[in-house]
Amino acid sequence: MNSEKEIWTIIKILKWTEEFFQQKNIPSARLDAEILLAKVLGYERIQLYVRYEQPLTKAELSQYREMVVKRAKGCPVAYILGTKQFMHFELKVNEAVLIPRPETELLVEGVLQLPLATPDAVQVLDLCTGSGAIGIALAMYRPTWQITSSDISVAALQVAKENATTYQLNERMNFIESDLFQSIPQADYQIIVANPPYIALKDKASLSREVLQEPEQALFAPQEGLALYARLAQEAARYLAPQGWIALEYGQGQAAAIVDLFKAAGYHKFEIRADYAGIERMLFIQR
Repeated sequence: MNSEKEIWTIIKILKWTEEFFQQKNIPSARLDAEILLAKVLGYERIQLYVRYEQPLTKAELSQYREMVVKRAKGCPVAYILGTKQFMHFELKVNEAVLIPRPETELLVEGVLQLPLATPDAVQVLDLCTGSGAIGIALAMYRPTWQITSSDISVAALQVAKENATTYQLNERMNFIESDLFQSIPQADYQIIVANPPYIALKDKASLSREVLQEPEQALFAPQEGLALYARLAQEAARYLAPQGWIALEYGQGQAAAIVDLFKAAGYHKFEIRADYAGIERMLFIQR
């Protein structure tokens, strides 16, 4: 992609980028090339192949080159695009927030299926909200629910607020800067949901360079990754309505330890669910 005089058609630049990404050990090399080029051109991916002989303008080539350089250095595609699809809608994301995962969509679906005493008048506390993905999804699917979303990161809360504004959810969503329950006003929430940091510090070396681009505060936790679950087990009861539910996402192999923490705190009803790969990933708890 060096010659200014060379004509770069869509198909030619896709092939070049795929080979370049492969040399840089980028997973999904062709897919990433297509996604980035589609963004530059304002096309759907399928349109790239309908118009495969179309040459890129100098401005398009320059914009695409910048994206390719970032991706080659390990920057996640979502950060380059500035957006990430979650469920059926698009969220703004940047380096201040964790990139929403498909597994978290399953957590949302599980929450929507919970048996509730008053299903139309529900107060939800969404802890460690990040981009706001969980709280926003719940607000969109349940128009009568009120959502309080919190995060320890001011920068993350700003992203979450912008996403809520995009979907006109501000009247039903409240955002609080808080270290878990520390700054949360006393209330009875029918649902407390959280996807806290759960990766053990010792596992940092095993993570991909893409994951390591995401905020450490949203990834890692002490006590083998269980520190925030221990706090949740001890502190949640004061904020949970009678017959209320706690819904958690966690890392592979952590289910038993988290269940033990909540059993010790007096909880007795547990439902473990697996993700798309069959890995135990979600826990639904009732006192």
